[in-house]
Amino acid sequence: MNSFEEATLPATLQDAFKDLKIGLFKAVFGESYISCFYFKSRNENELSEKWQYITSSIAALYQAHLTDDYSTWNIYLLLVCEEPISRNLQYKIENDKFAMRKIVHSEVENSEKNKIVELINNEILGNSLESSLLKNLPSLEARAASPLQILITEFGEIPSDNKAESRTRRSELLEFLIQRID
Repeated sequence: MNSFEEATLPATLQDAFKDLKIGLFKAVFGESYISCFYFKSRNENELSEKWQYITSSIAALYQAHLTDDYSTWNIYLLLVCEEPISRNLQYKIENDKFAMRKIVHSEVENSEKNKIVELINNEILGNSLESSLLKNLPSLEARAASPLQILITEFGEIPSDNKAESRTRRSELLEFLIQRID
């Protein structure tokens, strides 16, 4: 399973964000990647003042220079605030559609790198969903074949091309299944 890892902020963004606590994390998918920028604010006022500047800077200095569509359209901005923030501000930020998806978390005390990576992996890649949803499924070996699977296996190979004999074979399968069901 893919996971986000800390990446180096491009020099143009380092200059633009020199007074801000901003990081970059990437999850690689073949030749492409998902980028997630991370901004930690002290309070709601700082978050309210900075989020649009951060979004615009990332769009102009980073996103505009990406050459592959997947990477261009898979940019996230995680905005974390140490203190509580109003629902109004959170709604305004998260529903802003310009350039990237924005995710807001407030009252985040622990901003160690491994906790931020875990938060990003859960929010964007859904890593926490996988373990909780799949842990109760039986293994493939433990699952019994359904009656339909048994009938199809009994019938044999089913060609999927468009040849006349393949269409005839699929019609025979349907008749075979209908006879067995009755």
